[in-house]
Amino acid sequence: MIKTIRANAAALVCLIGVVFSSGVALAQPAKSSAVAMITDLVGEASLVEEKRTASILDEVSANRHIRLDAGARMVLVFLKTGEEFDFRGPSTVLVSVGQAEALAGAKPERRSTRFSGGKSIRISPININQGAVLMRSMPGEHKLQLLVMVDTVTLDSWPEFRWKGVQPGTLVRFELYDNKGKRMLEREVSGDSFVLPGNVRLKSGERYRWLVTGKAANGQSISNSAHFTLASLELRADAENLRPGVTAGLSEQVIYAAWLEQKELRDEARKYWRHAASERPNDSRLRELAGPY
Repeated sequence: MIKTIRANAAALVCLIGVVFSSGVALAQPAKSSAVAMITDLVGEASLVEEKRTASILDEVSANRHIRLDAGARMVLVFLKTGEEFDFRGPSTVLVSVGQAEALAGAKPERRSTRFSGGKSIRISPININQGAVLMRSMPGEHKLQLLVMVDTVTLDSWPEFRWKGVQPGTLVRFELYDNKGKRMLEREVSGDSFVLPGNVRLKSGERYRWLVTGKAANGQSISNSAHFTLASLELRADAENLRPGVTAGLSEQVIYAAWLEQKELRDEARKYWRHAASERPNDSRLRELAGPY
């Protein structure tokens, strides 16, 4: 009798495991089939098949239609080729694998970007939630809030670290550790920022941890830490070559920010998200990626 109960219980556990595993598999999102991304939008536009309003950073699959209202302007960039298509409304746009055309309305302006030309560098669709990881403590939690250099790759060999939440006028202890846990630097600093001194040499491609300890307004000791990596020489060269010029339009800056996110250069990307958010203040996605100032 006991053996039978145990056998039935084991079978039930196995069945639950199968059902749960199947449920997880079914819940996994399908891989994105996007061929293009909206990188600028002024005025009203709608994704016809999805029956919703379009916005910047929307991914667009092949054989989809976009309708632009009168006076609207939309820029599409194709993820593989890096080419931009600039449309003016009123218009109905058909997006194909490698191009977009106006079924009704004016023909688009088609132009190359720094990502064009068949290079191995490609743009990936944006994970919106990724850009909002900046504040690393929740309201009411007794931790310092780290504002930069949090789970990011950096281009700067002597980066600036910034935080908030310490009692004004008190000293803060800053510590830096290498990837083996060896402390490389310890300093007492005042204020809410610290620039790595020139005598500290970071190695390209290596991961580091920084730790800040101070006092909250109530006198309680608080601290927080995060990791960062110095970009490889190759990545730093690519970032410099692809960087938009001072006269670049918003679309090209959004493309570059998307590429930076793809390479986990999140602090660098945030500079461009903030500029884009200031140019298009009504776009909630850009505001989220810009993070707190």
